[in-house]
Amino acid sequence: MRPTIHNLQALRGVACLLVLGVHMAVWESSFGIGRPLLRPFMWFGFAGVDLFFVLSGFIITHTQGRYLGQPTAVPGYLLRRAWRIYPTFLVVMPLAVAGVLALTGQWAYPTTPDAPGVRTRWISWLTLAPCRVPNLYVPPAWSLSYELLFYLAFALLLVLPKRIGPWLLVAWGVGIGVLAAFGGPAAFTRNAWAEHLGSPFVWEFLLGCGLAWAIGRGWCRFGWLALVGGVVWGVTWVLTLADPANPAEVAANVSRRVFVFGIASALLVYGTVAVELRGGRILPRWLQRVGDASYSIYLWHAPAGAVAYHLTLTWPHTTLPHLGWLAMMLAVCVGGGFGLYWLVERPLLNVVRRKPPKPSTPTVVIAERVGVESREPVPLGR
Repeated sequence: MRPTIHNLQALRGVACLLVLGVHMAVWESSFGIGRPLLRPFMWFGFAGVDLFFVLSGFIITHTQGRYLGQPTAVPGYLLRRAWRIYPTFLVVMPLAVAGVLALTGQWAYPTTPDAPGVRTRWISWLTLAPCRVPNLYVPPAWSLSYELLFYLAFALLLVLPKRIGPWLLVAWGVGIGVLAAFGGPAAFTRNAWAEHLGSPFVWEFLLGCGLAWAIGRGWCRFGWLALVGGVVWGVTWVLTLADPANPAEVAANVSRRVFVFGIASALLVYGTVAVELRGGRILPRWLQRVGDASYSIYLWHAPAGAVAYHLTLTWPHTTLPHLGWLAMMLAVCVGGGFGLYWLVERPLLNVVRRKPPKPSTPTVVIAERVGVESREPVPLGR
């Protein structure tokens, strides 16, 4: 039984709120307010995705690493992973499509049979397969394609001999570095699967795998140093690289983004886990609860927030009305995400988590030496 690490769940909450922050900052900035409250998120909020990727690599390795080299574990592993991501997404997707149709009366993407690539793109969007055109209805779904790819790659490690798997991950990381030096996979191919396999984003999953391997071997001595280092690393590079006129510039350069926010995320993950395992501070419980619902909030907030944004385009944005708008958007995005979690995601996850009860062991009441009948049942054979 692997130990439960509460700070991992809290970090999922942090990642979710960062992504929410950058999207709300974009909506807020469109109103032409002199000093948008959420504008700083535009320079680092997207790093929530990088944190998610590092966390994913860590959690998969932490929970499934003991099954390396065991092919019989593959079906159960893939079923759990698919059940984790697909049902909730397939609930959000039609709701998002309905929202676009209700607001505009049009599809965000052509649906006529003669539209180029229409069938392929819809299949890719619904299956979360890598696609060169991101999902236009549930924008955060682009990152799930990388999750899916990594899940499949890890399934391969379960099939191969245990001693080979880690070296393949190292070779994968080195190969991505070679491709990056020559312009990245896009310089050699236009295939979406190949581009995802060679993307620097994969480094973040691999960093998470390496951290789980190190933590599993007891390397937990430098938690607080890693926490401080992660914050300083991220802040320093944001202040150095961020273009005030183009906040998305760092986000668009994937290699640079991974260098800045992938490393910062890895240090934060290692630091929070190491501190907790050595009996140190655990992040607030409310943040853990946000982490529980982070996947639902992550999927829900963009399409639901976009609908709320368009319905409030005429909302006045003097001080008090604007604060009311921010509160309303938070309620729609976070409150709606929690609703999706409670009504859809959690019940579905409980289906696979629920284990059949073990058969009860027959018991007898034994007599104590003094001849007084014991009231404590004791299993037979003990």
